[in-house]
Amino acid sequence: MAVNLDAFASRFLLQDKSVLIVCGKAENITLHKTVTSTRWPWQAAIYRTANGVKENSLRKGAWILICSGALVNERTVVVAAHCVTDLGKTIVLKTAELKVVLGKFYRDDDRDEKTIQNLRISAIIVHPNYDPILLDSDIAIIKLLDKARISSRVQPICLSSSQDLTSNTEDLKIVVTGWKVLADIKDPRYKNDTIRMGAVRMVDSLLCEQQYEDNGIQVSITDSMFCAKQDHTAFSNICPAETGGIAAITLPGKASPELRWHLMGLVSWGYDKTCSLELYSGYTKALLFKDWIEKNLK
Repeated sequence: MAVNLDAFASRFLLQDKSVLIVCGKAENITLHKTVTSTRWPWQAAIYRTANGVKENSLRKGAWILICSGALVNERTVVVAAHCVTDLGKTIVLKTAELKVVLGKFYRDDDRDEKTIQNLRISAIIVHPNYDPILLDSDIAIIKLLDKARISSRVQPICLSSSQDLTSNTEDLKIVVTGWKVLADIKDPRYKNDTIRMGAVRMVDSLLCEQQYEDNGIQVSITDSMFCAKQDHTAFSNICPAETGGIAAITLPGKASPELRWHLMGLVSWGYDKTCSLELYSGYTKALLFKDWIEKNLK
């Protein structure tokens, strides 16, 4: 049963109610120097079966990494809706076509074989307002058939709403994390490639629309989206648009001033053929969907 997150300082109770699971706690995080050893315990890797994919390098029955999601409790992962639907449509993929992997760090699954959890899916809930053309309300919930085993490597992220923000949104330092989805397994660096991260800052919606228009792309920034560009002052080894990653911010807890990581957004759209610090990416504003997410936590 879901609990009131505000009353319990954004924590979740285990089913037996004897152990308290703390959300949003990650260690060894710094944004001002090169750090590639950070593990983000709520990062979920979303895989789709390769059946039907016409590519010689993929064997039948193989799994393809397509997106990242955010674990919010033992049976719930939040993900962009476009990751779990047919391209340009609202048709939801079959649960058997997808799986969730937790505890992952390296891009190469073989490097994490002792720590990862391969979990089956029981249901996929796409937001009723999802527009696959505009990518408005680009958010969905994956319900896990197998309960996630909480450990130092697998923990939920906290949820928050816009009312929880204490500073101007343009001053927020947002961290985006994810794996490079279109990785070349023949690249000698592939075996050591890990989850990537970078800091971004929100930018004005009109500036974002104008930049895309200047590049021959028409976009409309709705209330459920935000645009951001990479922060020049922070370490980054990520191109947000090619990761299908998640965006998080730190906020103080309800019962303690200790900072916890909260889900801010989901990478929704961006430039697919180039990567530059000056280019903007579009995100689903997950803060607006807190109530909807909580309704589907059971």
